[in-house]
Parts: sequence; C-alpha cells; structure tokens
Amino acid sequence: MHPRLAHFGSLIIPTYSVVAAIGLIAALLFAEWCAPRAGLARERVWSFGLAVLACTVVLSRLALAVELWPAFRSYPRLVLTLPTLTKFGPVIVLLSAVACIAAMRLPWLRTLDAVTPAVLLLIVALHIGSFFAGDDLGSRTTLAIGNLVPGDEGHHPVALYAAVLTAVACATSLFALLRQKQPGRAFGVGLAAAAIARFVADEFRPGYLLPSIGIPGFLRADQLLLLVLTVAGMLLLLNWNSHHAK
Repeated sequence: MHPRLAHFGSLIIPTYSVVAAIGLIAALLFAEWCAPRAGLARERVWSFGLAVLACTVVLSRLALAVELWPAFRSYPRLVLTLPTLTKFGPVIVLLSAVACIAAMRLPWLRTLDAVTPAVLLLIVALHIGSFFAGDDLGSRTTLAIGNLVPGDEGHHPVALYAAVLTAVACATSLFALLRQKQPGRAFGVGLAAAAIARFVADEFRPGYLLPSIGIPGFLRADQLLLLVLTVAGMLLLLNWNSHHAK
C-alpha cells in the first residue's frame, strides 16, 4: 500500500512506524482517561504506562543483543537500531507490565481494567500500520477485497481484518469498563474478545504456523493458547457476575 510515508534523500519514514507511534501516544492518553473509570488516579496509570514503555525498550534491546550476539559484538550500533520488538515482543511487554505493577504496588485487577482498552487500541494501530505497509497477507482469495493491496492481489488483507476485529474487542472492553461495579470485568471481557478476534483472523492466514504441535487435525498450539485465554477471560466475567448477584 504505502510502506513509506515520506522520503527525504536517504531519510525514509516508514508508515508503520508513524502509525505505531501515534497509536502508542493515543493508548497512553486513553489509559489515563480510563483510569478513574477503573478506580485509579490518572497520574498513577500514566506513570505506569511510561514505566512499561521504558522497561520494554530496555529489555527488548537486551533480548536483541543476546539473540544476535555475534553480530552485536561486531556492529553494536547497527543491531540496536533494529525494530524495538522482535518475536519475543509480547513476552517482554507482559514481563514489563507485571514487574511495573508489582514495583509500583498497583491493584492488579483495577490496573488491568484501566489499560485493557488502551492496549487493544494500540494493537488496532499496529494492525493498521501493517495494512498500509502491505504486510500480514493471508491465504489466496478471489473476492474483491483481495485486491486492496497493490502488488499482492488475490490475498486476504488479514491486517485489515485483525484491525476491525480488535477494534470491536476494544469497544467491548470499554463498554464493560463503563458499566462494571467489580474489578476484573473489563479485563476479562477484553481478554476473551481479543483472543476470539485473533482466532478468527488466524483462519485467513496460511496454515503453516506450528503445524506439528497441538492437537493434530483439530487445533494448533497457538489456537489452544487462544482458547485458554478465552476461557480465562470468561471465568473472570463469570466471577464478576457471581459477586454482582450477591
């Protein structure tokens, strides 16, 4: 689509990076707005977001240096300029969030409630960035929607599907946050909705991911994980409903 937003001589500004940066800023502001709805002070959630961002950057650089140690020893500056989040990105973000919640002594469920819609908003932005960059194409299709990405016609634009589905998950978690009386509901709803969104989007991706792991002929390991996350989110929701009924 438009992988380069601007080009000034040797300076190239990738569309994905710009959209991701805008999404990150929007997510931080959104989390701050959600904080009072979750029963937290705005400044605490804002500080938490910045702390997670800082930890993610540091840990991702360390992980990249370890992963590419021979190259890092010879060209440290070049390696450190590679994309911030690698394949270990989700794990690094999760570890950073857990460490920051513990270090800042924030209430677990209320913090997760406040940041869940914001995290999903950021994921929406990342998918949109991938779509404009022409990445994350799926299996072949004869439908008209397969012609949205010039140069790679005939493929499902999975990034677009994922963006729409994740936006629905974001709206669902926000709705739960605005109506909840017990901590944990927004997080549970958002977790389940996000897992379902990923499960559906994966159906349009080529089926080469972890083919020999999981339940052969039924579910792959990544699909099993998504199913577990969906069940976990629903259990949180059921737990909230039981408390609310009392």
